[in-house]
Amino acid sequence: MRRGRVTGAGGAPPHDGRFPVVTPRRRVLVLSYFFPPAGGVASVRVSSWTRLLPEFGWEATVVAALSPDAPVRDAALGIGEGTEAIRAGEIPLRRLLQRLKWLGVPARALDGAVDRIWPDPFVGWAPFAHAAASRRLREGGIDAILSVSNPFTPHWIGLRLAGRARLPWVAFFSDDMSRNPDPRIRPRARSLRSLERAVLERADGVAA
Repeated sequence: MRRGRVTGAGGAPPHDGRFPVVTPRRRVLVLSYFFPPAGGVASVRVSSWTRLLPEFGWEATVVAALSPDAPVRDAALGIGEGTEAIRAGEIPLRRLLQRLKWLGVPARALDGAVDRIWPDPFVGWAPFAHAAASRRLREGGIDAILSVSNPFTPHWIGLRLAGRARLPWVAFFSDDMSRNPDPRIRPRARSLRSLERAVLERADGVAA
């Protein structure tokens, strides 16, 4: 739920000495596949940010997966005051491929196919998340964009949004992209370099 803002003439908060001045907060659009009630490190990280942001005058609008492919759920994870959550659907590529086991496709072949999905197996969320984020940007009130990995798909979405939105964009990397030691990422490491290079060149800020 978004926080209300009370302003007076000229956009300045009304103040007659009896009440504290209300300073309008800025809002960041966060692209993160994982978000509570999904559990896991990525979800915990983003939820903790939403709780800390108000202390620095910011609130978050998080675009996350509607039904994330997450191994655990944690309903106890809290989110920050004023946080707006937008859930976007997806084409569950990993789950669809795994169903081919019933047709006799070897598990090793399926795992190899999953590992070669670019930029990662969560890209089926990208068109829906991009559409949801674009709608929210058109509504206004967004001051910056933050894309969060893993997975890497949020950076791909951020790259597509940043140019059109003309807003500051920060990309957060929890892990290396093209030089990641994870054997599941190695099959597409070379193709990820172009995305990594584009993100590093285009983003206004990079954090890890």
